[in-house]
Amino acid sequence: MSMRELAKEAGVSLVTPYNLFGSKAQVLYALLESIFVPIENAFDELDLRDPIDAMYALARLSVQEYARDPAFYRSLLMAMVTTGESLPVPRMVQRYTTYWQRGLDAGIVQGFFQPHRRPDLVARQIHVHYRGIMELWLEGGIDLEGFETQLLYGLSLCLLAVATEKGRPRLLRRLRDLERQLDRLTQKGTHEPDDQRKEVAQ
Repeated sequence: MSMRELAKEAGVSLVTPYNLFGSKAQVLYALLESIFVPIENAFDELDLRDPIDAMYALARLSVQEYARDPAFYRSLLMAMVTTGESLPVPRMVQRYTTYWQRGLDAGIVQGFFQPHRRPDLVARQIHVHYRGIMELWLEGGIDLEGFETQLLYGLSLCLLAVATEKGRPRLLRRLRDLERQLDRLTQKGTHEPDDQRKEVAQ
């Protein structure tokens, strides 16, 4: 949708969206902000006394947010990828990585993760993995169940890379469970278009 079409749908003059947002990319980012609010609220309620559980819960929460309206989020995210305008990428990366770093910092304090590692770089790597899985979902390569399972698997690998002897056993148990889930999803085979339509209809 162009800015002209957006203004027409909203019943305002063409100059209004530009005055409010500045560009189509900023309009799309403002819409994406809707996903940050419930995730931030939920993260504040997570018990960081158990940061490992909190980070896995955060990953699930973000996918559950997409699941509330898959058609909307898929269209929004695809539009952001194809807009052709400069997106506020640093802002988006900072928002996402802040969540992961809070969990990593809490885990370092509690002895689950190695204190000499760089939690900011680990948090960024988790985000890079998240972005790759999200794009696979946007392209129809996986459904939401695959999105969540693959996201948690990558999170496990990132956390294991910096885990202490105290944290490793818990993460390895989760990793084995996720490997079984991924095996099951692989046995289901390629997702047909009908599966995606059911996902959107939920």
